[in-house]
Amino acid sequence: SVYVAALELGILGGLGTFLQTLSLSQIPALTAAVLYSTVNVITPALAALAGANAQEREVSARTWAGCALGLIASCWALVPDVGLLPQSLP
Repeated sequence: SVYVAALELGILGGLGTFLQTLSLSQIPALTAAVLYSTVNVITPALAALAGANAQEREVSARTWAGCALGLIASCWALVPDVGLLPQSLP
C-alpha cells in the first residue's frame, strides 16, 4: 500500500534526521562542516557505482568538476589564517 510505504519512509527519514542531529552534537563544528561537504562528492560517486543502468551511472564531467571545486574549497577552509594565529614571544 502507498500509505504503508509513506509511513515507512517517514519513520526512516525521521530516525535518520534524529541520529544525524545526535551525532553532530557530539563532534566539533569544523569536523561537522567537513563531513557535510563530503556529501557533494559521495552522492555522484554513489550514482556512478550504484546506478541501475548505464544512463543512471553516467556522471558528467561538469558534475565531477563541481565536486572537485567543492572539495578544494572545503580543504581550503581548513587552512588556518596565519595572521590570526598567536605570535610567539621573542
